[in-house]
Amino acid sequence: MGREEEFQSFGEAWYVAITKPRHEKVVEDMLRKKGVEVFLPISQQIRRYRSGRRIVKLPLFPRYLFVRFDPKETLLYHRILDVPSLQGFIRTKSSGGMLLPAADEEVESLKLIVASEIPVAVFNEMEEGHKVKVLEGPLKGAIGVISHIDRDQLRLTVNVTLLGQSVSVTLGPTQVEPL
Repeated sequence: MGREEEFQSFGEAWYVAITKPRHEKVVEDMLRKKGVEVFLPISQQIRRYRSGRRIVKLPLFPRYLFVRFDPKETLLYHRILDVPSLQGFIRTKSSGGMLLPAADEEVESLKLIVASEIPVAVFNEMEEGHKVKVLEGPLKGAIGVISHIDRDQLRLTVNVTLLGQSVSVTLGPTQVEPL
């Protein structure tokens, strides 16, 4: 299958680019300078430091950003791939390595979330069975195991063992950090 045939089913769309660690903003800036439409979802997150808590702006999905283009435009595609620190794009294995476009609705929803400037948490690091540390509240400092995640309400239940007994508490995703 030739490179031209590889992209025949998709036209201009949002594609997910993969960057080197902590190079998302650099890649975004370089692509913008080349006239490419790009979207780097940045979110406000609460970070704990020795001096206290601070709200910082970080990529919502570390190492990933969205680039809108038509891969059939090979000149543009190669200009994009020439950007240092850009390592490639997410591809499908089932379709022989074709670039996998992101749904426009998902990207638009992400833009709305980012524009709201509400602190958000991504669940990809937290799964049932993972150990977490409670960051605030009466159980601050306690270590627990996630027993249930309710992604619709952005709540998770953490079992914390105290005095040899298990106590189940419901916490928000910003109240714990993975260990």
